[in-house]
Amino acid sequence: MPQARSLDEREPLTPCVKVCRLDASGFCVGCKRSVEEIMHWGAMSRDERLHLMREELPKRWTD
Repeated sequence: MPQARSLDEREPLTPCVKVCRLDASGFCVGCKRSVEEIMHWGAMSRDERLHLMREELPKRWTD
């Protein structure tokens, strides 16, 4: 019998919401990633992506 997937496995692997435009601070207005983060997203590990999505990006929405 297959095991239930953990919450981490069900989380989206990208914060992209298809609103790709940089604001004055250099972050995407849709996902708050920097150009560098967007360019390197495919090379990042799952843990790196989850850290960015859980820890770093939420802070940028409040700044």
